[in-house]
Amino acid sequence: NGVAESGKNYLGEIVKDYFYNKEHVIHFSTIDIINQMLGRLGVNLKNKTNELRICQSTIKNTLELYDPDIINKQIIEDTIKYNYNITFIDCREPRNIKRIIELFAERGVDCKSILVYRPNVIGKYQNSKDSLVNVLNFDYDYTFENNDIKDFKRDVLKFCEQIQKGE
Repeated sequence: NGVAESGKNYLGEIVKDYFYNKEHVIHFSTIDIINQMLGRLGVNLKNKTNELRICQSTIKNTLELYDPDIINKQIIEDTIKYNYNITFIDCREPRNIKRIIELFAERGVDCKSILVYRPNVIGKYQNSKDSLVNVLNFDYDYTFENNDIKDFKRDVLKFCEQIQKGE
């Protein structure tokens, strides 16, 4: 997890590269399923307009009224069905992060939470609805500070080595 521009996608790329042909690594967002549906309906997802964000949020919230875990369950099913060993899930809501961890545990799958923190971009998102309050309001298993790209990559590679050793 992390606010936009924190480096969370870059962390995923480093892990994918490290485990290339060794592990199945995938990256999901809790909004991906909504976007797939909207894309099939012909909605332009390239223009991140306010209207698109409202539409995504409304659909996600409505689905979660039907079943609070509907999206999480699908992500977990896909992870298990396609045998992904390492799955990154972008999810900002602390209650949802906790629930994803619980749902994986119910299936006997170990799940850890990661925060990528980049202090120099935090200020840009101080007033953003889904930023600091949600992203930082969780006790993550791992936190990576992304101040310097070389140090960040070194720390992520050390993390990959720990994963490979089973630590």
